[in-house]
Amino acid sequence: MNNNDVYQIIVNCKNELNNIKKIINNLKQTSNIIPYLTKYTVIKTCGTIELSFKTLISDFCSKNQNKQIKNYLDKTIRNSSMNPSIDNIFNLLKKFDSSWHFKFKKIIKNHKKSNKIIFSIKSLNETRNLFAHGGNPTITFHSIINYFYDSIVIIYILDNILK
Repeated sequence: MNNNDVYQIIVNCKNELNNIKKIINNLKQTSNIIPYLTKYTVIKTCGTIELSFKTLISDFCSKNQNKQIKNYLDKTIRNSSMNPSIDNIFNLLKKFDSSWHFKFKKIIKNHKKSNKIIFSIKSLNETRNLFAHGGNPTITFHSIINYFYDSIVIIYILDNILK
């Protein structure tokens, strides 16, 4: 990965997920703590994907820029709330450079697991939104982990475009 900060964000999340997995494995499957850990994991993984794509774009676009441009990027992208959806990434790229958008979209579309990675980021996002709006998602911890690892592929593709 070209962006070391984003790489570290992902590594930290993976480490935390491994720790949560150890806790869950030491609990009885009927423990009432597991649903809370699972919901936390949804928030953590979605937040990691969101922070990663916004950091990649913000960092790349702020290189060698004056403080006003950096400030604008921080306020409009880095510190804004934006669901980690494939469409939001497409739209954000398009705002900066249509060739980034086109290239990213093409690579995603042609990826051997395109449907899976798009489904995974969508599922993570929908589950987070369901929980955030008072719903009670029934997703499993194992599914969240799989969706997260699939979604990381999108981050790596984005990182390779922005170099």
